[in-house]
Amino acid sequence: MANKVDEAKFEAEAMAFLKFGFGDPILVSAAQGFGKTDLLDRIARELPFTPKLKVEPVLKLAVVGRQNVGKSTFVNAIAREERVIVSEVPGTTRDAVDVRSRRTAGPSW
Repeated sequence: MANKVDEAKFEAEAMAFLKFGFGDPILVSAAQGFGKTDLLDRIARELPFTPKLKVEPVLKLAVVGRQNVGKSTFVNAIAREERVIVSEVPGTTRDAVDVRSRRTAGPSW
């Protein structure tokens, strides 16, 4: 996933992620909502289908990247609430942050 693809001009730069060997990156802008449906569809396709399990679903997701690339904004968008401080000051969030979110319905981006 490549975040902060707020304009078409950033799509070419996101192709730099190909060198990591994970296939084509999913281009998103957490702030503007671009690409969120594609990302959630991809996650849904990758998760195993287990209809017989009666456990509360848990998704563990690590969001990593350089400073000021929109990680906190992306986490807040997924949680649908302000859980992580968003700032233009680099290094605002320095430690690992656990964000638990209870989502009872499908995505409503």
